[in-house]
Amino acid sequence: AVSAATIFDGGYPEAADPVDKQSCRPNALIACYPVISFGEYRHQGSMVNLLGENPEEELRNYMSLENRVTKDTCPSFIWHTAEDAGVPVENSLLLALALSKNKVPFELHVFPHGAHGLGLAKDHPEAKAWPGLCVQWLRGLGFVTK
Repeated sequence: AVSAATIFDGGYPEAADPVDKQSCRPNALIACYPVISFGEYRHQGSMVNLLGENPEEELRNYMSLENRVTKDTCPSFIWHTAEDAGVPVENSLLLALALSKNKVPFELHVFPHGAHGLGLAKDHPEAKAWPGLCVQWLRGLGFVTK
């Protein structure tokens, strides 16, 4: 999801196909415990799956999405847990920092407890708040009207 929000084209106005004329940039991003970086805080398994066993540093930097955020990145909602042992919370913090530096609107929630992969977190005492917080955020962007 974060790749789609940071690696996109603006469409090709001269294209014959009307679909190709449109930008593929999403209007908003919802990132739940995302893998962002292939640097110090990488998730090794995701890096190997995407880039191979021993990717060159240049490729790792290029595909570290905190380096791909620009002023044109879409507004973003991010949540993570501080205890996530699968994907370090620093991934979400790096994304939020990059969004802030580029003046892209974002909302970040880091819940103190919880494992990786909570999904909607219906049974989690803290993280279960994230879907409601996300709806409020979407409402503020005009995506939810009720």
